[in-house]
Amino acid sequence: MSVSPTPARSLDEVLADRLWLDGPRAALLLRVCQAAQVLRPEVFERYWGELKKISPALPVAQHEVFVGLKSAIEPVPPAELKGWRHEVADAIAAALALAQRHPAAGRDALAECEARITSHWWWPFGRGPLWLKLVLAWLEVDRGEGLSRLGRLDDAVARNLLESLNDQKPLTVAEWNAVYDSRVADVAQAAVAELLDRGAPQFAFDAARFADVGRRLREEILPASIAKDDREAEAKADKALDRYLHLVRLAQQLGPEPAQQLREALLLETAGAKRYDENWTQRFSALFRLLAVWAAHEASRDSTRAFLETRMPELVRGAVLAHWCALLTEGELDASAKWQQIEPLCTDASAAETWFLVVLLRRGQADVAFQLARRSPRAEAILPSLHRAWLFEHPAAAPTPYPAGFSADEVADDVIAQFMLCGTPALRAEFLRERTARGSQPPPPELWSRPGIDDMLAILNPDKPGARDPRRFAAPAWYSRLEAKEKQFATFVRQNGYGQYTQENVDPHLLAALVAWDEAYPAEAEQALAAMWEVMKPGDTGDLRQDLIRNAIFERCQECLAARVDALDRFARWVKAELVDQTVSETVGNTTYSFSLNEKAPFLYLLLGAEKVARLSAARRDALIAKAIADYKASPELMTATARLYASDKGFAALQPPAPLLDRSLEEAWQLGVGDAARPAMLASLVRVDESTVREDVAALARA
Repeated sequence: MSVSPTPARSLDEVLADRLWLDGPRAALLLRVCQAAQVLRPEVFERYWGELKKISPALPVAQHEVFVGLKSAIEPVPPAELKGWRHEVADAIAAALALAQRHPAAGRDALAECEARITSHWWWPFGRGPLWLKLVLAWLEVDRGEGLSRLGRLDDAVARNLLESLNDQKPLTVAEWNAVYDSRVADVAQAAVAELLDRGAPQFAFDAARFADVGRRLREEILPASIAKDDREAEAKADKALDRYLHLVRLAQQLGPEPAQQLREALLLETAGAKRYDENWTQRFSALFRLLAVWAAHEASRDSTRAFLETRMPELVRGAVLAHWCALLTEGELDASAKWQQIEPLCTDASAAETWFLVVLLRRGQADVAFQLARRSPRAEAILPSLHRAWLFEHPAAAPTPYPAGFSADEVADDVIAQFMLCGTPALRAEFLRERTARGSQPPPPELWSRPGIDDMLAILNPDKPGARDPRRFAAPAWYSRLEAKEKQFATFVRQNGYGQYTQENVDPHLLAALVAWDEAYPAEAEQALAAMWEVMKPGDTGDLRQDLIRNAIFERCQECLAARVDALDRFARWVKAELVDQTVSETVGNTTYSFSLNEKAPFLYLLLGAEKVARLSAARRDALIAKAIADYKASPELMTATARLYASDKGFAALQPPAPLLDRSLEEAWQLGVGDAARPAMLASLVRVDESTVREDVAALARA
């Protein structure tokens, strides 16, 4: 959404829309007033009165923020304070006036007022307004003294006051230290998080304060655990990481050492974080994403490599060194030299070399990767991975030009390779048309087959005699949570370094081909997708009860059947009929296992499909969303996420849903999602931030 340079006028137009419910309108006004109270006072005055009128409708989570803003903006008038409180309020006003003429005497008078408030420790009500008046008075007389007393205020009031003070005049090093060292360290951290979200250009922190703020953010990035599919917790951790990256950039202004300490601390803690103990493949992914960001800091590259060589735990050292050196390698001689340097430091040299070459290939150095692989004593094991890597990392380059060392003859009997070598979604659609007899049968089993117990055993025990060849079919990226630590990197490379075909790397291309097919020959595609569902439809209650198998089946359906609304809806209706409206039971020996899904599962599957197809077709995304909200039950959280996706390219124009909501009580949740999607651009304009500027570190993280 583009926002007018005159946000007051554009906001008038937005807020005048009669579709708004009071809750979402109030949430939007609250964010506007928060950002505008110092930076755009004329905008604040325009909307503050309206916000107060509808503030009771604010979502519960935002009430505290409003109370803090209101208390700081509109302290209780002295006339409303009775008895001794009225006397103290008058004394504070008099002390402030005295301080303007005689600073020392005024300070003494304020200290006396503070003593009078403190002496009424037994009084259970009504001291809050007095403390606020006293703090505000101290802030005018001596900002440091006022900041040291923020602990006397409610957290919401203190946080709002701290943010507005920094907006007026950035706090000094001494002032930030005073706040953090007082009783409001958590409030200070929340205020800093808000300022980091706004992309604050600088913080007057010393090295110790940067380290302390970084430590607190790392606790949010790396909680002890995050449950699978806990989107809220994942989003919170990702937000904390965005803040951390900006904090590192700000620390760089102080000097290279504070920033490097922040980088090293996050790498080291990520390597040992309990969060990744069970989902341990995510540990490597997280480390590699960080290295991609740190590689942009040229001045610290040598010190980072030294840190990786000497301080990183042995079990991840080879992985991070292979990734780091591949990111910073240019040309065959440089690549060969770097690999020779780090090979002795790698516990699993085979996995590290494969990963090193795959990363080189990803960076556009396919010729170098193939040349080094052919000279390697491990060539026989590495080359198949590089063939697959080239097919998926450079799909538009296929079928020509081939990189040096790539031979199409080597993949002549490989159905998936032949599919990828077609080069474009349209040509891959033609491949599917030919292999399915114009849609009358499903795609070849190498591309589309239902995972089962044999596939699970083959992937979890790839060396077992008789296991299926993981290079010849699209298998789920399964792994054992109890995998021995010394084997974890090799398993990660097998999954993510193209040691096998996985549905995670095949299905996005299969979806794109199905969309292209449906656009050119919809009747054929409809028939083919129906056949694909029949292949994938679970026919065994054992498959449904096994989480790994069931999830793999459902994930393939969510992604590939999203090519057509009716195809994905067929799957969702089956889920509702078989697994939501009734319970599946299976007796094994003397034990009966029962299984069912939450009533919101069909909605979730349509939402996930919409997310997958969104990159290919906004129209298909919107049609899936319309089907979901009209036909299936959702939670407020799911509805907000759906509206956020729908509004991602529409802004406030998405306030009207594409179909009537099945549950009208979720209309507020929908509008909150629209506000979430449109709010960043609006606020960027409001505070005069250039929308087109994206922080380099966050952009690098996204690319990684």
